[in-house]
Amino acid sequence: MLEQILEFVKEHHPTYKEIVEHFKDSEVEALNYFLRVLEQNGDIIKVKSNYVLPRELGLVAGTITAIKPRFAFATISEEEDVYISLHNLKTAFLNDRVLLKKISTLFDHKSEYEVMYVTKRANEFVVGEVDEIGNKKYLIVDKIAPKNYLFKIKDNGIAVANHQIVKAKIVNINLSFAEVEVVTALGNKLDIGMDITRIILSNGAPMEFPDDVMKEVSNIPDHVEESEKVGREDFTSHVIVTIDGDDAKDFDDAVEAKKVGDNYQIGVHIADVAHYVKKDQPLDVEALNRATSLYVQDRVVPMLPFQLSNGICSLNPNVERLVTSCLFTIDKSGNVLDSKICKGVIKSYKRCTYNEVNQFLKVDRYQKDPSEYSEVEKLWINLLDAASIIRKKRQKMGGLELESVELKFKINSEGQPYDVEKRKQDVGEELIEDLMIKANEIVASTIERKKLPMVFRIHEKPRAKRLEAYKIISEFKGYPCHLDPLNCSPKDVSVYLDTIKDENDKEILSSLLLRCLAKAKYSTQNKKHFGLASSSYCHFTSPIRRYPDLLVHRLIDRYFVEGDTSFNDDFKTMLSLRADLSSQRERRALTIERATDSLLSCKLMKPFIGEKYLTKIVSMTDKGMFLQLDNGIEGFISFESLKDDYYIFDEETYIARGKRRGKIYHLGDSLEVILDSVDLDKAQITFVTEKTKKEVDNFYLPHRRRNGKRR
Repeated sequence: MLEQILEFVKEHHPTYKEIVEHFKDSEVEALNYFLRVLEQNGDIIKVKSNYVLPRELGLVAGTITAIKPRFAFATISEEEDVYISLHNLKTAFLNDRVLLKKISTLFDHKSEYEVMYVTKRANEFVVGEVDEIGNKKYLIVDKIAPKNYLFKIKDNGIAVANHQIVKAKIVNINLSFAEVEVVTALGNKLDIGMDITRIILSNGAPMEFPDDVMKEVSNIPDHVEESEKVGREDFTSHVIVTIDGDDAKDFDDAVEAKKVGDNYQIGVHIADVAHYVKKDQPLDVEALNRATSLYVQDRVVPMLPFQLSNGICSLNPNVERLVTSCLFTIDKSGNVLDSKICKGVIKSYKRCTYNEVNQFLKVDRYQKDPSEYSEVEKLWINLLDAASIIRKKRQKMGGLELESVELKFKINSEGQPYDVEKRKQDVGEELIEDLMIKANEIVASTIERKKLPMVFRIHEKPRAKRLEAYKIISEFKGYPCHLDPLNCSPKDVSVYLDTIKDENDKEILSSLLLRCLAKAKYSTQNKKHFGLASSSYCHFTSPIRRYPDLLVHRLIDRYFVEGDTSFNDDFKTMLSLRADLSSQRERRALTIERATDSLLSCKLMKPFIGEKYLTKIVSMTDKGMFLQLDNGIEGFISFESLKDDYYIFDEETYIARGKRRGKIYHLGDSLEVILDSVDLDKAQITFVTEKTKKEVDNFYLPHRRRNGKRR
């Protein structure tokens, strides 16, 4: 339908009445929805009474992705960011969808653009700190507008005090200020956890569930009723376990494995969330609005209310639960011999943790006689053996293992972090990952073979331009890279990475390579999953915390349980729109999680200002270098602060070279520095070298004189 509307607009420049007449077989409500989506995305624009394509007016659609003190950037494609001076930003805020017009070419051949229309506002509400100036109140809102832009609080009878954090609705937007009305006073800025609450709400993520959602939840039973088991396979006598982290409360996957000859029969049982969350009901609408659970360091903001996510939908031990199961058999080479997707009932035998599984598989099993293994311990061994076969097959196909650093903070009752460690995967985490990946592949390929609409998890090939730049960096570091930017396979990348023997270099180059890869996303078009070397992949295994998984479960119910394989363009379009929205919400969650990590990093490091650290250079810009401590926390050192020379960043080779003395800094080099400053408001950590620190300290010593005068 979207493509048909676009084609009709392109050919006829129709009025709204003409569009309705042309698509008279479609529901007007659905047609209005599709028109609104196209307008908000900047695909069409209404000029007077006629719809036209923006490109016919010399306009291009984009998203405002950064607002700096003197300029802004908009992204107009995955490859291109464009420059906007602040006065040409007009009334656009951060993350707004806009239509832009090119107005000039800058000295570095980059183009300058001007905002002509805001097609979709990213923020209906803003969160900020109340600032009283005289008898007027303003809202200090972070990052979404230029620094001197004002948010004036319009009195609506809700009393607020100075330094309170409030949520406010934007009611009017002008060139130099916006008017807002307070909706909720959240508390004082110094309240425990308020800083993270502010990050969550500022990014537009909801925290509380609406009343109509909670009313719907109250009518959902807290146990499986006999009538609900009719037509389902009974797995309640099987030894099936969940394996999760120590602090997990929601269990949406359970597993079993049995060795038969040289083969393994595996069962991956997933909570049947679709049975309880009915399409287009308030609970479903809110789940789509969230699209993913948020896992920030001090809390979980769930996609579904806790009554579901921790209750009837959670595969808790020793209680019956409804599941959608993927059963399959693999041989010793990892080939899938047979598979089956069905509805079932399980009773989890045990709730296992990664720590106990890892302890047994790595240590305890070798200190016991096999005849002493319990049923669960035998299961763990079968799971590990089967998962290892699956992993080896994936690695043989070229599956990549490019992990970014994830931090886990330990936080006290006052909300202050007191320690941090890098998250790491051990055998238990890996075996669950391997089994889930295989189940996701089986579900995706099963539906794809039937040529039915599907929501895939895709990861496209690296962009040629980025890979060309990466090859230069790799070769400069001494590792010839023969990857074909236009046609490289996962196997090619895997073979190349195996040539890097130095672990430090491998970590750095793997990190850079990760940035060359496209971002994984959801799509109704299967463009494969490059990172996993998978030709057909989806997300099916976490419907408690991801909406696309819930969508896939509904498709399974529709196609295999109800036997309804009919579909039309409207069905495919709605599926595509929900996939796109899920990708957007996933990016929002990632932004929130990164902002929280940056804030907690600053809180943890603030007491250690002045301390020396040995760091590693992990990235560079034309302004300076990003340094990483052993614990994974990163900070920045500017080239300007390096007083021994004037350093110039070479973007091609990713080195910084001193102009006078020729000293070179490479990625991966060690650098001894002093923690110079921590800015909690900006979430920035800054380092200096010891030499710079001494020069600055000496400059400000009161006894230092020049020509008899204090300086």
